[in-house]
Amino acid sequence: MNLRTEQNNEKLKILIIDKHGSEFSTVLKTRLEEYDNEVYVSPRLPQNIAMFEICFLINESHRTLDLITHFHGKRFVFIFLSARGKAEEFSLIIHKSGKKTIKVIHIDNPPETIPQEDLEKMLWFSFTQSNETILNFHYHKLKKPMPLPLPDTPHPRKRHLFSIKRFLIGIPLVLLIIHILYIPPLALGTYYVYLQAQALKQQNLEEVLKYNQKSQSILNTSKQLYTFAKPVMLVFSLAFFSDNIFQINESANSIFSEAVPLMKTGQAYLSLFMKKHKTDDEQDLLLQQQKILYNSIGDLHQDLSFLYQKLPEWHPYLKKAKQQIKTSVAILDGARKLIPQLDTIFAKNGEKKYLLMFANNMELRPGGGFIGSFAVVTVKDYGLDEMQVYDVYDADGQLKAHIEPPDPIRKYLHQPHWFLRDSAFSPDYPENYEQAKFFLSREMNLPSFDGGILLTTTAIQSVLEAMGDLYVPDYNEMVNRDNFYLKAQLYAEKDFFPGSTQKKHFLSSVMDQMLIQLEDASFPKLVQMIDKSLNEKQLVLFFEDQSLQKIIDAQYWSGRMITPACTSDKQNCISDYLMPVDANLGVNKANFFINRNVTLNVSIDHNGRIRNKYVIELRNDSQNYAFPGGVYKNYMQIALPREAEVKEITKNGTLIEGYDELNDTHKTIGFYVEVQPQSSIEIVMNYELGSIVQNGRGIYQLIFQKQIGSSNYDFNFALSFPKNIYVVNQNFSPLVKDNSIHYNTTIKADKIFYIELLKE
Repeated sequence: MNLRTEQNNEKLKILIIDKHGSEFSTVLKTRLEEYDNEVYVSPRLPQNIAMFEICFLINESHRTLDLITHFHGKRFVFIFLSARGKAEEFSLIIHKSGKKTIKVIHIDNPPETIPQEDLEKMLWFSFTQSNETILNFHYHKLKKPMPLPLPDTPHPRKRHLFSIKRFLIGIPLVLLIIHILYIPPLALGTYYVYLQAQALKQQNLEEVLKYNQKSQSILNTSKQLYTFAKPVMLVFSLAFFSDNIFQINESANSIFSEAVPLMKTGQAYLSLFMKKHKTDDEQDLLLQQQKILYNSIGDLHQDLSFLYQKLPEWHPYLKKAKQQIKTSVAILDGARKLIPQLDTIFAKNGEKKYLLMFANNMELRPGGGFIGSFAVVTVKDYGLDEMQVYDVYDADGQLKAHIEPPDPIRKYLHQPHWFLRDSAFSPDYPENYEQAKFFLSREMNLPSFDGGILLTTTAIQSVLEAMGDLYVPDYNEMVNRDNFYLKAQLYAEKDFFPGSTQKKHFLSSVMDQMLIQLEDASFPKLVQMIDKSLNEKQLVLFFEDQSLQKIIDAQYWSGRMITPACTSDKQNCISDYLMPVDANLGVNKANFFINRNVTLNVSIDHNGRIRNKYVIELRNDSQNYAFPGGVYKNYMQIALPREAEVKEITKNGTLIEGYDELNDTHKTIGFYVEVQPQSSIEIVMNYELGSIVQNGRGIYQLIFQKQIGSSNYDFNFALSFPKNIYVVNQNFSPLVKDNSIHYNTTIKADKIFYIELLKE
């Protein structure tokens, strides 16, 4: 009996998903078009899938099944070619879910030409309301004809003596070959792992998958060959090295196979997130993708952590790879903690307003930089609803009341009043956020906010790095990481006067284009740059929701000053603290030209008393006195433990006597210095800690905190101690010399140095 599928006169829109472009999809498309249907073929699932009445998916994965379950009333047919196990697994899942609109067809050993009658059965099964979830087709492979045996040819008679000799030589040779035969495929499989890493850096995901399949296949062959050699290698304790290489390669292959779908899902999530006025289906899909991201990140985090433990460091490439893995683990750890909070941050089923402050850290202030512009950002139900950018003079021009400024602003900036533009004058961002809210309520009567974000010029440059060239049509300019600051400065200073809108308009145009092109940005690069900005304190966050803010504080992303306290529960613990803070009061952008080098020498005497010598060298590389460079007029502050006692402060060997001192949670020392163009100064401060190292085991802990918006700089740390004190352990790798340790690093983020001591 011939089975035919009945169609009505209205054309059906049908989609075929086939990422590998199999011959079967062409046959299926041709047959469906014969019934006057509109048939489309795509390598991946599009966002507008809701427009199709039925979708055929060829050899798709579990993630696709998860994504389509929320589409109601649409038909989906999963077709598996020579994958019985997967087809049966899908069938079982669909049967348990009770979804009658999802079917499975399995075709075992599909021939080049599928019989017409079988095609009709497939279409009938796909379009009918039957309760069956799976339809199987099995075709036998055609056996190739066996070659005719060659006629026997007489072999020359071999002398018995030579046969025995070859046998005696051949046995050890064969045994040796058997025991090393696994090495060439192991080396080749490792090489393909390396190629995957290179392809992933270039974000060539198809190349990653291609090399991943080759690597897994070759390594499986190598592992089978290794089974012959492993018993002997175990006897001679040689198996550890080979076992470790196999484990590293298998872990790496697993990581790459997980990273590709994670990146694709992330890119799709970013694209959908940036879309305004989402439908209910699109919001459901967004949340589904978010759930997939969370689970995938957890799996990848676990595999990367395992690889980090296994990977050796005997080669510079391996050492670099291990450091990159460590960075990736930290990024994934932060993302996994943050994703569950996105419902709160992006106002699921609600609306929130955030205060976004743009700080020019080329004119560095204690809280990140001079506030040149700000924006009110409204998010609504997982979408950016509105972003209104203001020039700071729009607000400051409306301030009627006198607000007393901090003494350095009045004394060195010669400003008798305090305005929003100078409000970031505390090293603590939550304090500056509250101060900014106070100014905006007085100046513009703006309503309360749900949180604040401070974004420095450096942070914007980092985001632009992930986006590449950005065309700004309003100014006919091509903006990128390298020229953004100069372009922004050009439009900010050209014909500038208080109240002009050039700077606001340029920044607003750039932000608008960034939001438009954000969905096309590299998702992994964007995540990496945002994480970098958060860790390096070029981007800081504060939320009114206290439970959310605790998570931000735990990641050190809030720009909050750390209260000196021991992280160890041991009683004999001394907590040291140091935070250098600059305030450029020269009305210029001299920080673009400032380089610094910081040294801290800690000396412990025989009685356990601790004396510190803090040295900071500032160099001004401005070519002359012309704007944007010029004299670096800096009100420098140094935060110390409250009980610290300052002995003396010198500048280039000359004593500084008139310094300010504030005792609060910290002891803060402040003084004014100038650095002329093409010159440098050296500040030296000697001080003692109030605590003493006691007998027995103890802890010396140093918290070195980085200023918001400050550039990265070199830090040299040295600890010297007498013969009755020993260093037992530390959380970094210093150079040990005589009775001292030395460590050089770069201050990119807050650091905690933890040293365990033993005093006799």
